Parts: sequence; structure tokens; C-alpha cells
Amino acid sequence: TGGIASGKTSASNYLKLKNSSYVFNADDVAKSILKNNKKIQRELINNFGQEILKNEKIDSSHLANIAFRNKNNQKLLNDIFWPEINKSLFEDINKKKPFLKIYIVDAALIIESGLHSKLDFILLIESDKTNRLDRIEKRKKISIKQAEKIMKLQFSDDKKKEKADFTISNNGSINDLYDK
Repeated sequence: TGGIASGKTSASNYLKLKNSSYVFNADDVAKSILKNNKKIQRELINNFGQEILKNEKIDSSHLANIAFRNKNNQKLLNDIFWPEINKSLFEDINKKKPFLKIYIVDAALIIESGLHSKLDFILLIESDKTNRLDRIEKRKKISIKQAEKIMKLQFSDDKKKEKADFTISNNGSINDLYDK
């Protein structure tokens, strides 16, 4: 786990290649749920309104703008998504874990969602705000303003450390991260 742009997916993908591990990426699952789950789509529209629509479909950037406006909206979004993500996760674990040495869950909100209590170990990838914003700017998927809103709503690294079994600081190069 780790905050937005901390390097958690880079670490997960490295471990996947290095150890023949499997990675369950919660962001990818959430995108699939958003695209394919009509019940979740209706619930999102009912709770966040028509503002989240573009061409009669939910636009993830419009949804993010509203959902990360404040803690209440973020909690509502998480309350809608996390039960479905957890359902997908545990179905996947039951199918794949018997055949795998390492099963990795890549998710920013492992601790915030309470999922940490159901996993064997928690590895926190932390990075300072400057590095995280620099990475976000290079990706050009969301604005710096949006990223800062998300950062304010996520648990701090210090708070996540309380629940983490291991912590890796990711303020250097990608190779530094891999070495750690």
C-alpha cells in the first residue's frame, strides 16, 4: 500500500517479475467495476448525481472530481466500491492462492478500508510529497490540484506505518526502489 504515486505499483510489478508472484491491482478492478457493473453505476449516479455523466456514461474524471471534493464524498465512494473490490479480491484469492507462492494486493486504501486485517503482511511504499507530485505531473493523468486533494484525503504515511509490517522509502530512482 501507499499514497497516490508513492511507487506501490512499480514495487508490485517488480515483485511479480522477480518472484513469479501474482498482483491483484485494486485500481484496475475498480475501473472494471465502474465500466461493467450496472448496480454500482446506478448507485454512483443516485449518490453523486448526473454531474458524473458524460455522453450518458459515467466519466471517471468527473466522478473523481466530485468524490475527492471532501471526506464525506470519498467515504461514500469507498463504501460503494470496496465491498465489490473485496468480493473480487477474495474470489480471486480462493482461485489462485493455492497455486501461488506470493499473492500481492496493490491498493492505496488497504488500511483505510480495513482490508489490512485480512492480509498476512502489509508493505508500505512511502514517498515525500514533492516526489509524488513530480510523478503525477509526468503521468499527466490527473491534475496536480486533483492529486493534492486526494493526498489530503488519504491516510498519511505516518498513520499507515502504524499498521504496516514493512516500510520502503521511495524517494530515489526506480532502481533504488528495486534494490530496497
